Amino acid sequence: MGRLAGAIEDVQRFGETMTSREKIIKILIVKQNLIKQETGLDYIDKEDLAEVKAWSAKECKKIISEMVNMFYEDNISDISICPWCCLFYYADCRQCSYGKRHGKCYEQGTWYKNIIKALNHRSIYEISSLTKNIKEILKVR
Repeated sequence: MGRLAGAIEDVQRFGETMTSREKIIKILIVKQNLIKQETGLDYIDKEDLAEVKAWSAKECKKIISEMVNMFYEDNISDISICPWCCLFYYADCRQCSYGKRHGKCYEQGTWYKNIIKALNHRSIYEISSLTKNIKEILKVR
């Protein structure tokens, strides 16, 4: 996680005043830490965080809204806690910038497939405490 330390320091202001962008970054960092702890693999890198920082406020609000809706509908999946899936999936996941950098989720040998394989084919969502942490960030009960 060392190479992400600077990015993490940039978003230390968490709490009630967190912007949608900050919430997305916090969720990514939580996922990164838990996935790294469980598998030794990275989920995100500096380019991913730089991209999120460049997203418009409108895009970030759309993503957070989608995540909150998924939690309220109890339809939580890996897709619902991935900002790139929330942003690109419904339009065309082939345009996903995360997938262009790390390989598409459905392709073998990609970051995502390697993480799932390392988790013994459990969903990323099944990592203990992930849901609790994300609900806290999103302020969902």
